[in-house]
Amino acid sequence: MEAGYEKPKYLPGDAKTGGRQLTEHSWEGYLRNLGTWIGKRALSNARGKVLIDLPTRTTAERFRTPQSEEFVLWRFAVRTADGIDEQEEEWSRSELADFGALAGDGCFSVGAEIFSGEPITIDQCLMDSSFRVRTTHAFDWEGCVSGIVATRERLVPKGEPLEKSLKLSFVEPAAWRSPRILFDYILGVWEGKGIAVHARTGQVYQLTSRLKISQSIEGKVTESSILRIGEEGPSRVYDASGRIDGNFIIYAMSNVQVFLLPGGVSIGSPIRIRKGRPFTIESAFLMRPDCRKRVIRLYNNQCEWVNTVFINERRVG
Repeated sequence: MEAGYEKPKYLPGDAKTGGRQLTEHSWEGYLRNLGTWIGKRALSNARGKVLIDLPTRTTAERFRTPQSEEFVLWRFAVRTADGIDEQEEEWSRSELADFGALAGDGCFSVGAEIFSGEPITIDQCLMDSSFRVRTTHAFDWEGCVSGIVATRERLVPKGEPLEKSLKLSFVEPAAWRSPRILFDYILGVWEGKGIAVHARTGQVYQLTSRLKISQSIEGKVTESSILRIGEEGPSRVYDASGRIDGNFIIYAMSNVQVFLLPGGVSIGSPIRIRKGRPFTIESAFLMRPDCRKRVIRLYNNQCEWVNTVFINERRVG
């Protein structure tokens, strides 16, 4: 949900989720996004190059329709060279149930149910207390990345004058502004716990994760990950090898690319969406050197959304 993209792009066609309901826990988690947030928005091209990094202000308010349906009104304001660019967007509780997956800690993923040859966007949010990262992934009609937006924000405390907040610089480790150093931070072994939300039913499953990213002397990057439902349930295993190119990690044989962006943000996506090949859309937020969050939206080989995974993980090696 980001200024610069129209809401219909999230919703290409009628919902197929059968009108499932959000749990109170999920809805209350989403409401953690209420309030006024300030930060910086980085717009990147399809090659991951940051084209512009602009100050931004986002507000979210809760309302109720005459029919007693709850919704959240988002207002986006971005300061550009030509002035303030402002946009509004509404998301009702029922729309979020049909097109989104929400976690109880404020994290969410909202976007297209299916890629059918039309441009789509997918919005994801990762929150850590009063800090959050929102990402927008845009794909063109060929299934190629057409643009990426990553917004790093902090919540304005109640009672703090907005003028004072705007004078404060957004807090982020200086080293994280370098994609190469960010890559060094994410190397190692990570283990975590989280949930998987089923796209059709909304059913929530507990899961564990293990991720290892390493680099050889020759520069080869290897990634191995396991997502396991429950203690001894089914697992999803992923292994890939690739290379780092600037602020890219490219796993060509696996059709995966990872963008390393300012503020400890990394974004994974298919190099190109192709029918017959499952794919994932991933956003990650390195909150501290040994702690990060990830949200992964999974699509099957028919390009249909099937699950969303939210993970909190720590470096263990």
